[in-house]
Amino acid sequence: MRPSFSSIHKTKNLSSLSRLPRAIYPMRILGMLMAGIAVGSVLIELQANIWVWSWAVFSCVLWPHIAFQLTQLSKNPFATEKLNLLMDSIIAGSLVPLMAFNLLPSVLLIMLNVTDKVNTAIKGIWWKAFALSIVTIGVVALLFNVSWQPRTSYFIIIGCLPLIIIHFTVVSFNAHRLIHRVQTQNRLLKKLSQQDDLTSLYNRRTWQQKTQNLIDTHNPDSDNPLTLMLIDVDQFKAINDIHGHAIGDDILISTAQVIKNSCQNNAIIGRLGGDEFIVVIPADLKKAKQVAASINQAINQIQTIASDLCCSVSIGLATVTTAPKDIRSWFEAADKALYEAKKLGRNTMMGQQLN
Repeated sequence: MRPSFSSIHKTKNLSSLSRLPRAIYPMRILGMLMAGIAVGSVLIELQANIWVWSWAVFSCVLWPHIAFQLTQLSKNPFATEKLNLLMDSIIAGSLVPLMAFNLLPSVLLIMLNVTDKVNTAIKGIWWKAFALSIVTIGVVALLFNVSWQPRTSYFIIIGCLPLIIIHFTVVSFNAHRLIHRVQTQNRLLKKLSQQDDLTSLYNRRTWQQKTQNLIDTHNPDSDNPLTLMLIDVDQFKAINDIHGHAIGDDILISTAQVIKNSCQNNAIIGRLGGDEFIVVIPADLKKAKQVAASINQAINQIQTIASDLCCSVSIGLATVTTAPKDIRSWFEAADKALYEAKKLGRNTMMGQQLN
């Protein structure tokens, strides 16, 4: 049975989510290691016992690797990683009272723990992580009857610097990379929104916008004529019916390429839809007819896998010396010329001078 679009989309989402543990793994190693330096500086001053040191070493050195292995062994790596993220919060919360609530490293652990959860973009996990940290702080403080020593010495400040500097550097780098990716995708989306999917020419809306801009900026006193060409593939419906839509698409793609190759770089070329193309070129009627003739000649030579198929187009031209008041009247003149060309038997052109 053929999979539905929704099932394919769901599979892609699951695949993306399953990659989250591998993305978090190096960040967890780095973050825990830097946190370990900060925690270690406090434990040195407190002259902590072997059990506190053991928990700190387990949390900051061994836990990142254990967490990753748990996701690799799990049937649902994403769900396991969410539990790992909450375990990170429990670890951070447990270390705060074991550091006798030393102010700077305690605030850093809780704050960075929460911001890291926000950065995962997993809905609602940050407040769960924060709540778990607070609860863990209270439980550990009551169980071990820890002392209250919030003063932060220069030694501890120095121990916290790697965590502060490296963590925020990595976060800034990741944010920059994300912004760059979003900007690139936005540029791509803008380009795709302006293009016809099949031929990569301007779509009708974009063609109209660019042509209107040309009209608005055209100097009425200049001797720079503009010609609109309306190009229609001859017998296109019959081609689709006899040879199939794949051949029809090939012809449209080839026709678009011929038009691009035959026109100047400053031509505005679009696909109206179906088998119709539209072009505005900065040229008088004589020169525009030469361009149209080269288009017709090149299209006659298009080869497809259907060896008995001969391609041709009919072209209507309308030339103005001063910019028209609107696109519609200009288009209608070219459309009328195209109609006359088709009446002559197709594979030809007709043009008229408007002003």
